[in-house]
Amino acid sequence: MDFNQIKQFILKHESRISWAAMLGGFVLDNLTLTRIDLLFDDLILLSYLIIAAISIILFNYLDENSKIRLFVPYTLQFAFGGLFSGFLIFYSRSGSLLQSWPFLAILLFLMIGNEVFKERYEKYVFRISIYFIALYSFFTFYIPILLGKMGALPFILSGIASILVLALLVYFVERSKRSRAKEKRHKIYISVITICVIFNTLYFGNIIPPIPLSLKDIGIYNQLEKRGNDYVMQKENVSWYKFKEKNILDITTGSNVYAYTAVFAPTKISQKISHVWLYKNDGKWEEKSRIPFPINGGRGEGYRGYTYKNTLEEGLWRVEVRTDRDQVIGRKTFTINFVDELPKQEIYIK
Repeated sequence: MDFNQIKQFILKHESRISWAAMLGGFVLDNLTLTRIDLLFDDLILLSYLIIAAISIILFNYLDENSKIRLFVPYTLQFAFGGLFSGFLIFYSRSGSLLQSWPFLAILLFLMIGNEVFKERYEKYVFRISIYFIALYSFFTFYIPILLGKMGALPFILSGIASILVLALLVYFVERSKRSRAKEKRHKIYISVITICVIFNTLYFGNIIPPIPLSLKDIGIYNQLEKRGNDYVMQKENVSWYKFKEKNILDITTGSNVYAYTAVFAPTKISQKISHVWLYKNDGKWEEKSRIPFPINGGRGEGYRGYTYKNTLEEGLWRVEVRTDRDQVIGRKTFTINFVDELPKQEIYIK
C-alpha cells in the first residue's frame, strides 16, 4: 500500500480513526493509571504531554504535503484524548461530584470534544490553548506531590510552571521559518490570561477537587474499635438490592454513631482533614460538629481514621470529609432512625 492509498484510506475513514484515537487513549489510561503518585503513572501523562508538544511543533515545521504531517493531527488527538481521560480519572477520584461537577464537566467536554476538535487543531491558538489547559491540569497535582505539601503556594507554583513550559514550546514553534506564530502572540496572551483566571477562580472557589487526596472508603457504623492494626466495626447487614435501607442506621437513644474513612494521600504528604457532621433541618444543612485530625500519606488503601457523635436527632444526616481549605474530598448521607433494640449486627474488619 503506497502513500496515496494510505492517505485516501485516512481521509475516507477520518471520523472513525479520530474516535478510535480518542477511545484508545481512554482505554489505555483506565488500564494503566492506578495511583497518582506512582512514577509509572506520572510518566504516562508526561509522555502524552511530550507527544502533544512534538505534534504542535511539527504542525509548524512540516509542509502541508508532507507524508508525516498527515498523521500529526491524529497523534495530537491521541495525546489530548489520553491526557484529558487521565485527568478525568484522577480528578473524579479526588472530590465530590456535587461540589466539583463544573470542573469535571470541563474535563469531560475536552475529552469527548476531542474528536470534534480535529479541524480546530489546525488553528495554532486553539491547540496552544488546549495544551496550556493540559499543562495546568497536570502541574496542579504534580507540584504538590513533588513538594510534599498542598495549599495555595503549590497551586500558584503550578501556574508558573505551566506558563514557563508553554513559553518554551512557543519559542520552538516561532523558530520555524514557516511559522507565523509571532503574529498571533497577543491572542496567546489573552488565552493564557483567561485560562489562568478560570483555574484560579475554580481553585479558590473550591470547585477543583483537592487532588492528590482521594477518598478510598467511607462508612457509618453503630460500633467501632481499633484492635492492633485493624478497625473492627459493627452495623446491620442490609441486602445489596435494598438501596433505600442501606442508608438507614438504626440506633438506640444516647448511643454513639461512628464515621469511618480511609483517605489516600501521596507518600510525602501529611495533611489535616476534618469530619464535618451536618443535619438537614427545614430543608437546609446545618453544621453540628467539625472534628479535625491529621493524615499521613503512603498507604495505598488510604489513611484510616474515625470520629463519633452521640447527640443525634432522628432524620437526615451527612458526614463530609474536608481539607483545611474546606474542599470536599467526599461525603456520606444517611438517615438516623431510633429503635428500642438494635437489629442483628454484622462485623466488618478494615
